[in-house]
Amino acid sequence: MAKPIPSYLKLHAQEGRAVSQQPLPELNELCDSFSAATGWPMRYAVGTHPANDLDLMWSAPVNPGVGTSLGHLRIDLGMVENVATLANRVPLEAAERLAQSIAMMLAQQSLLRKSLKEREADLAAGVPVRSHPDEVQHLASRMEAVIKSGAEAIGCQFGALYLLDEATTELKLRSSWGLPVERLAQPARPLATALADLEALLGHAVALESTSSYRPWNVPIESASALCVPVSSPTMPLGTLWLFCDEPRDFTTEQTNLAEVIAGRLASELDRSMLLTEQAGSVAMQRQLEAAQRIQQHSLPQTPPKITGWEIAGWSCQAGQLGGALHDWRLLDDDRLAVTVADACDPGIAAALTGSALRSAWRSECDAMASPGLLLRRLNTSLLATSSGDQWAGICSLLLETRSGRVDFGSAGRPTALVLRDDSPELLTRPTTPLGIDPEALFPYGRTTLQRGDVLVAFTRGFLETPAQDGTSLDGNALAAVLHDQRKIPANDLIRVLADWHALNAKHPNQFDRSVVILRRR
Repeated sequence: MAKPIPSYLKLHAQEGRAVSQQPLPELNELCDSFSAATGWPMRYAVGTHPANDLDLMWSAPVNPGVGTSLGHLRIDLGMVENVATLANRVPLEAAERLAQSIAMMLAQQSLLRKSLKEREADLAAGVPVRSHPDEVQHLASRMEAVIKSGAEAIGCQFGALYLLDEATTELKLRSSWGLPVERLAQPARPLATALADLEALLGHAVALESTSSYRPWNVPIESASALCVPVSSPTMPLGTLWLFCDEPRDFTTEQTNLAEVIAGRLASELDRSMLLTEQAGSVAMQRQLEAAQRIQQHSLPQTPPKITGWEIAGWSCQAGQLGGALHDWRLLDDDRLAVTVADACDPGIAAALTGSALRSAWRSECDAMASPGLLLRRLNTSLLATSSGDQWAGICSLLLETRSGRVDFGSAGRPTALVLRDDSPELLTRPTTPLGIDPEALFPYGRTTLQRGDVLVAFTRGFLETPAQDGTSLDGNALAAVLHDQRKIPANDLIRVLADWHALNAKHPNQFDRSVVILRRR
């Protein structure tokens, strides 16, 4: 059998209060105008009409689009003296159609009112939190002032704010009014034995009219009576606010509600302080990201080499501010050009670091490159040696002999390389193990020759691995056909064709970093 609640203890449950949407103020005048124009009496009734309403002739809900009706417009027999006379003047069907149109307009107006309220609330929430230049008062002083105001308003002589630790196992006094400052140095209270605080954190305000009558509630400060209310943010409990009185007394519902408002103010001060701290860190981090983004963009080759008989172009795009997509080229001597596209398979900053390391390794190794296959093995060893095994990348590396048109190629991961000839596209690469995964991995390589008019297009996995608009996989054959049809346009324009095709067909075009290079033999 449950024990009765002691007379000295009151629990005030915190319940959300829903605010119903009010009907439009012009409805009565609208109904009167309708009745005057048609003769059929129409009125607005709040809520849904009863299913057994025999006087009901016609009804239309005024629904603001939120799943429940605010009310309904109705034409009923109880207000009609001579139905036949009215029907001869304006047929009921015509009156119903007009009333239905009015109901639809009212529903739209109700929806607009609701949307306006929500938009203004969203805009209010979007106002950035800024520290005012003249804001010199510390958080400690502001919280003490809030506790003082609340305690004095309720008629209490001192108050204390206890906050939970990260493990939510202890409550530590963080701010107070009317108490010696030395109390802040006292150890935290175990939450498991703080019964009043536990009850408050469950959503109840605990009012103890006589603290001496029931010791197990473990009131933290000696007092005759006390009030404990929860301090919480919209998503998590933060702690408790205690207000103490030096004589036994009752706490009214209004006083309890006021204490909860004070607790909400304290929670807002804490949230604001944390937001300002996070914002300061975010601004500094954003500046560093912008600087890193500029460095990454400037590290990409800006102007292709001028080689007689050849057209060269490249493009890289990151999904975020930083990414791992890169393209590069390097003249090894008068007759050989090394070209690469690559993407690190981690997102963001991690991808940028991996991509930078990969690009440096590629530049250092390609000077002495005998073949792309050997180059990829060395890059794989380098990536494994400089990471803990969690950095990997896809790459396509090309070695072009500009006089003969011979191209040696090798790939790791899932890049795509196509040769666009007059007859049909030729696929050069196939999926394989990325760099940085297996120290014993072997990477496929091969050789082809570009004749006059041939175009080689190499691009990273980001162009084909994003889902299509209908959720299926992007069609690589369709992309190859589009590129083949446009193979005679300039190389930079062909890159735009590739980017536009991806933007049009991909469900999330910016999901992955992307790079492409094009070699055209004139």
